[in-house]
Amino acid sequence: MLNQNNSIINRQPKKIKKFWWWFWGVIIFLLLLFIFWPSGEIMPVNSTPIKIQRVDENFLYGQGQNEPHLGDISAKARIVEFGDFECPYCEQSFPIVREILQQYQGKIYFVFRDFPLTDIHSHALPAAEAAACAAEQGKFWEMHDKLFLNQANLEDADLRKYAQAIGLNTAQFNSCFKANKYLSDINQDVNDGLGFGVRATPTFFINGYKIEGVIPKDLFIQLIDKALAE
Repeated sequence: MLNQNNSIINRQPKKIKKFWWWFWGVIIFLLLLFIFWPSGEIMPVNSTPIKIQRVDENFLYGQGQNEPHLGDISAKARIVEFGDFECPYCEQSFPIVREILQQYQGKIYFVFRDFPLTDIHSHALPAAEAAACAAEQGKFWEMHDKLFLNQANLEDADLRKYAQAIGLNTAQFNSCFKANKYLSDINQDVNDGLGFGVRATPTFFINGYKIEGVIPKDLFIQLIDKALAE
């Protein structure tokens, strides 16, 4: 009997030890999950796209010529960006995209669609509304550039100041902005983006291929040249 009890006692620490292995394993897993779980933003791409996936292009362009766009829709290279004016990675993409559009002027059809990450960017939606109200007066791209160049200052008072700076009719802008006139259009962009699998910003579609993250200029050129060759 003593031997049996000794046997039981000898086995008990092993059970306790096994329990602590499980306990610390779960803790480490939860910590890793917390650290690496997507926050809604995509880190810059260093060499290759984070994700490329072919999608149906027919609905990418939203309302066609009514969406903010540059170039002719008949261009062989067609790029759609789902962006957030408060996203730091969209801001990093901004000068790269501007250089690309200048370099391939007349060869690219570029569309910007809104995807404000309201859970983490409190100014993203008002900024998108300000850009839409600027578009009403034919100055979307002027506001687009102003917002990215001044991303640290996106309070409502700043947005009204930018409207004046780019030469908008401020009374018309203020009325549009106060009424949330284009909120439903922005929500439609978000819903469309979710339908295409957009989960973070920036997300680009180049001739229907989805690429997430800040795309280096050389990779952008490679993808555009491939689109132009198709």
